[in-house]
Amino acid sequence: MGRFLPWIIIGVLAWFILIKPRVGPKAPPSPSASGPRPENRGGEDMVRCAHCGVHLPRSEGILNRGEVFCSREHLLAHKG
Repeated sequence: MGRFLPWIIIGVLAWFILIKPRVGPKAPPSPSASGPRPENRGGEDMVRCAHCGVHLPRSEGILNRGEVFCSREHLLAHKG
C-alpha cells in the first residue's frame, strides 16, 4: 500500500489540474446577480422634487397639480 499511495496522490492532483478544468465552460452569471432585472433595464424617468430639488423615480414621487414631491412633508411645506 505504501508504494501505491504516492501514485494515487499524483493521479488525483493531475486530474484536478489537467482534466477537471476541461470538463466544460462555466455558465454565465444569472441576470439577478449581474445587475438589474430584465424588466427594469429600460430604466424609469427621474423627476425633481419641487420643494428640495432631489431627484427620484417618477413612481416614487407624489404628484400634485403638475408638480412632483419626494415626500408628503415637502408637499405640505411647499403649499404653505
